[in-house]
Amino acid sequence: LFDGLGQYVAPSHLQLHLQTTYDLNKRVTLVANFANIVDRCFGGSKTPFTVNHACSYSTMPGGAFTPVGNAYNPGNAIQPMLQNAYYPLFTSNPFNMYFEARIKI
Repeated sequence: LFDGLGQYVAPSHLQLHLQTTYDLNKRVTLVANFANIVDRCFGGSKTPFTVNHACSYSTMPGGAFTPVGNAYNPGNAIQPMLQNAYYPLFTSNPFNMYFEARIKI
């Protein structure tokens, strides 16, 4: 069977940035840009491999590991990294500050 359209929903990604300007005089404007003040993920479909606050999911690195299917240690406990074909990515962006001076000639 195939998955239905819209059956799985990706997590929502909330980001907050701020830019402020100050006119020093008629010719000089100062600009401050604060990026990624808030960077959070939430929601999404509930599946066996989902975890709280993960922004996205990917296959195992390099495709080196496949789902278990009795290939690894038959009869033993399933290794956690092989239980699912996907794993969470916690790719939050770091906080950044940028400053500039705009000078009119």
